[in-house]
Amino acid sequence: WTIHDREFDPVGRTFVEKANVFKKTISLSQPVAEAVINSRALRYFKIIFDSRLVYESAKDSRDWKSANQTIIKNIPAGDHELLIMVLNHDGPPALHAYSNELGIKTDASWLSSDKPEQWAPVALAKENQLWERAKEFPPSYVTFVDTLPYGLIVFLLTVVVFLNANHSVVQKYYERYDDKIIPSLRWFFVCLWVVLSIFSIINHPLTGNDLPDHLLYIHDIMQKGSLPLATDPGIQSFQSPLFYLIAAFLLKIFLFAFELETAYQLIKIINLLCGLAMIEIIYRCVLVIFPSQRYLQFIGLLVGASLPMHLYNNQYIGNEQLATAFSGLAIFVAIKYLKQPEYARSMQGQVLIALALGFGLLSKVSVGLLLLPCSAALLYASYSVDNDIKQATKKLAFVAGIVFLMSGWYYIRNWILLGKPFIGGWDPGMGVSWWQYPGYRMFEQYTDFGVSLFYPVFATSVGIWDSLYSYFWSDGVLGGNFDISSRTLWNYSFMLTLPLLSVLPSIAMVTGIGSSVSKKEGEYNYIQLYLVCCFFIYLAALLYFSLKVPYYSAGKATYAMGIMPCFALLITFGIKTLTPGRISRAIITGLIVWWAVFAHIAFFPVKYQAPFSQFYLPSQGL
Repeated sequence: WTIHDREFDPVGRTFVEKANVFKKTISLSQPVAEAVINSRALRYFKIIFDSRLVYESAKDSRDWKSANQTIIKNIPAGDHELLIMVLNHDGPPALHAYSNELGIKTDASWLSSDKPEQWAPVALAKENQLWERAKEFPPSYVTFVDTLPYGLIVFLLTVVVFLNANHSVVQKYYERYDDKIIPSLRWFFVCLWVVLSIFSIINHPLTGNDLPDHLLYIHDIMQKGSLPLATDPGIQSFQSPLFYLIAAFLLKIFLFAFELETAYQLIKIINLLCGLAMIEIIYRCVLVIFPSQRYLQFIGLLVGASLPMHLYNNQYIGNEQLATAFSGLAIFVAIKYLKQPEYARSMQGQVLIALALGFGLLSKVSVGLLLLPCSAALLYASYSVDNDIKQATKKLAFVAGIVFLMSGWYYIRNWILLGKPFIGGWDPGMGVSWWQYPGYRMFEQYTDFGVSLFYPVFATSVGIWDSLYSYFWSDGVLGGNFDISSRTLWNYSFMLTLPLLSVLPSIAMVTGIGSSVSKKEGEYNYIQLYLVCCFFIYLAALLYFSLKVPYYSAGKATYAMGIMPCFALLITFGIKTLTPGRISRAIITGLIVWWAVFAHIAFFPVKYQAPFSQFYLPSQGL
């Protein structure tokens, strides 16, 4: 497949027809009685051979999987010109063509043009392009060297502490405060999160992924007193309503006392509370899974409170944070089922997971991915206690009934008014046709990886794995703000270093996944298997979504924020496997602490000077 060679453009495009002409000069040493040109393209194309139109497709052809065969007869020897014009309205024009009789196929020898008679060599679609502006940031290895002195201080201090863990002074301190160390660490991260959130409200700009559309949803509720439909203006109007209902209520109160800009910033109080909830959830998860293992409790809480996508995404206004909090709560309850099966029998345990899933589905439809693993955990725990499948099924039906009563009305409403329970922002049913580069998926986009290790910002254009990695371990697209002069002012030297420092937690996560299939003490660790199950369900959903919606923004790891406890705990299991001895534990802990400190520094919001008027915000009628 070939495309016109142009610079990657991150801006989303609405219904705009783009036309490219692909040219190949053919030299024949002898006549050809009959040649077949096999061609595939979207959505409309025509073939011109020696200035003669030989084929024209239907105006909106969607059949790109099977090649069209165009027959040309009695071609004399000599030079000939083949032109294929491709026109597409929802993606970049791309062409795949070949002819055995003419000895041609689309490759780097073809020329293309998007303007009359301005020919240039084509680009191969499989060669994914890094946006040139990504290189305006220094590569990660440069910032790594710049910040190395600070990292070494953190690393060496941590190593010294852990190497001397058996020292008599340390042992006395440990014995005295053993039961207070992890709770104190929890409160430390709680205070740190509150400080970071306050500075975010004060300093962080009003920007972020689709911010105007999130605010438009809130304003629709305030002004109309009803929920918008997915087909109403705004590309976020398809989202579940709970976050926007809460935000509209708060915004209305704040506007009595504050200016509009300040009132918008104060909406981030929702994010502050959701972040606190996640710290508490991860804290309780490590206590349940590792009840007497202080080191693993420490690692789990440290990693969970320091995940970069948790630190930066919670500073943008949107519904992801609320959905994450409810998803995390559902995961914690399921973990408790597996660790303490009798908890599944209690009314509290059943109602709590039902509330988490019900409110979660009202926050974002992706929470539905947890329905299967949470149901399996409930059934397994109930059956292991009662040894009665009927009783286990009744408990599941009770939970499902509560979830349906809480959230089913919204999806039934959509079904009645829109013909389906859910319409995504990319769905043509929204009434908005838009697309982003690359506009298609190639096999290489699912096999290549590495660019995000050195150029994490805007690495989303290269491939799905680079996209997920850059979103997970750093702010991959800076909240969707592509204006270099007005982007989020993170502490970039530290943020750009994170991809290299994140290699270790990435290896630990893979190790934690791999170790889940090994038996321990004669049986599998079912909690670890549950975490892996959630991981792969979300990964499969992300990969399917990236195939279904072939845009660079479809590869967001933040779509999987709902399973943050799973990531933190799998990394913890991996580090447990990677640290068999005292020295390895000290070194790996030093690197993890280095990474965690840099993550917090990277996304601590510095002062932002851009004027409020620079950002488009829907203020009409307020």
